Amino acid sequence: MQWLPLALCALTPSVFAGTWTVAKTAGPGVDFTSIQAAVDTAVDGDRILILSGTYAENVVIDGKALTLHGESVASLQHTSLTGTHAPLLAVRNLAASQTVQINEPDLFRVTGV
Repeated sequence: MQWLPLALCALTPSVFAGTWTVAKTAGPGVDFTSIQAAVDTAVDGDRILILSGTYAENVVIDGKALTLHGESVASLQHTSLTGTHAPLLAVRNLAASQTVQINEPDLFRVTGV
């Protein structure tokens, strides 16, 4: 039974990674209707799939290594039209070993400003 601790040490967080699906409206297979709610629930290594639509929210990823994958017709727009906008996406407090991947570069284009 001495192999058990070594086997457990060899597992990486990505082995346990989950996928969360975000859509504009709730329905079968949809976990969240808000990107931020998915980010808040996700843990290191999780993937967030963002279905088509325009999401009026600013997203903050705080201390989590995540992958955001948006469909080509998914985008974020600012929630405020006051001229002093928060970033569409803020990433903070990552450890040196953590990364945030964005698999659809058009996801964070500025719309509706």
